[in-house]
Amino acid sequence: MGDVAGLKLRANGAAIGNLVREAGAVPISMSSGEVYDAMSRGTVDGTLLPYYSLPIYGLEDVVAHAYEGPELGGGPVVYAMTTKAWDALGEADQARFTAAAAKAQDHLCRYQDELEAKDRQTALDGGKVKITTASEADLAEWAKKFDEDARMWAEGMQAQGRPGAEILEAYRAAPR
Repeated sequence: MGDVAGLKLRANGAAIGNLVREAGAVPISMSSGEVYDAMSRGTVDGTLLPYYSLPIYGLEDVVAHAYEGPELGGGPVVYAMTTKAWDALGEADQARFTAAAAKAQDHLCRYQDELEAKDRQTALDGGKVKITTASEADLAEWAKKFDEDARMWAEGMQAQGRPGAEILEAYRAAPR
């Protein structure tokens, strides 16, 4: 973990920014679409993104090293409607939406896992990216930092009158 000390890392969101800071790096907030230019110009030294982002953003041209192992979460994909619209649906339609959502979630997770494996291998085969896998000691340190960051997030949500503790508990109980 000490290798990131002082590096400027693109961090998406406050929670990841706090984690990056706790690891000794400097979090820089920007969209994924800005990473290529930022890395090309030296504005950031690196980013936290999955392998399948490399070809999407053209990052295989600017990324030389990858560090893998810590599970830092991922970006949500949300299809939403208001409670009023949901309540206007009949029970049968609500059940259809719920079933379709579960099926879509499972499909998306499997698809992203397959894409991640394929694009990781492509990065290796291209010979441009050197991949370092976190040691067990590093993973334990990341987990400790993640737990502390998650606790602070939940406390902040609770202070705002939101159910942060309940959300964190549900996240931890969710299957992986």
